[in-house]
Amino acid sequence: MTTLVALALPACVAHPLNTFLVDSLLSGDAKDFTLNSYLPELEPLAAGAKGVHVLDVLSRGVGVILKLVFAFLYQEKQIPSELFRTATMIGLGGHSVGGVTWAADALTGFQQTDWSVNNSVDVYPGQATCKQEQGHSIWHEVSANGLLDLIYLCDYVNKVARFD
Repeated sequence: MTTLVALALPACVAHPLNTFLVDSLLSGDAKDFTLNSYLPELEPLAAGAKGVHVLDVLSRGVGVILKLVFAFLYQEKQIPSELFRTATMIGLGGHSVGGVTWAADALTGFQQTDWSVNNSVDVYPGQATCKQEQGHSIWHEVSANGLLDLIYLCDYVNKVARFD
């Protein structure tokens, strides 16, 4: 998130916003590392990024976030709301996995080569039943897909930052 903020906004806005986000969302070693090591290294790189790369990284970042947020809606320990634990929302979520994946992949541009994963068909044994009856399987399927995209995004940002 801090990378997207740093790339999307001018430094005079990005720095205080990132500091606020880190102070609000992180603690301990993660907070210390992000404030004292990661952001000081990131900010000069983000300031030198060209506009075309910024838009591309933002589009890819939004696609990754779309998958991960969708996945977290069905992660019962992190989201305290009962809404996404109802039979209706689980059924809707199960039917939506392929569409969410398609939309996110359109934003990221990352090539996904597994037809089954892209279309949310036969990804794991019992999928046809599980993803319609309990949200935890939706969480596992989409978060795994989103984490792969996060790795692709990190690789892409590294490439843009080093070779631009």
